[in-house]
Amino acid sequence: MDHQRMKVVAAIIALAISGSCTGQAQEFPNKLVRITSPFAAGTGPDVVMRMFAEKLTAIWKQPVIVEARAGGSGIVAMNAVKSAPADGHDLVLVSDAHVAINPALYKNLSYDPQADFAPVTRLYSTSYLVVAASNGAYKNVADVVADARLAPNKVSYGIPAVGSPAHLGAVLLESMTGTKMLRVPFKGTQ
Repeated sequence: MDHQRMKVVAAIIALAISGSCTGQAQEFPNKLVRITSPFAAGTGPDVVMRMFAEKLTAIWKQPVIVEARAGGSGIVAMNAVKSAPADGHDLVLVSDAHVAINPALYKNLSYDPQADFAPVTRLYSTSYLVVAASNGAYKNVADVVADARLAPNKVSYGIPAVGSPAHLGAVLLESMTGTKMLRVPFKGTQ
């Protein structure tokens, strides 16, 4: 993200937060800003957020830190920010899993994405890919599906969390192709 776009995003964040900061004598931010990341430290979203925080620190002249709080399909991070003071100095990095998928998956979700949080800006988007070793047996998705049909649960796929977009995409592929593959959960995204 270029410096000019970073300034615009920072201004949008400041304006969005200023509504919750009425009554404060000083300009925002007037203390450390914490961005909670529901992604494991060192993963793609976490690294992008840390680069963004570095730029915000320079622009705002206040420290902006990223705290990785992975776990519970993002629920740990969401609850941490939900219970933080509503002064605009605590933000959370979310994906569609945290605000759209979790409410559909968890009957008694401890947060309400619409009532407890306000969107500030879209930071970036990413794509999900199906990849295999270049010297392996699979050259395309049809090869994967054919093998999965021959031997249920032989073909495995990795997911960052149950209910994540990657997981639901794989379940959709299984459903559309009449296959059953082995799900292998990992502690974070790539």
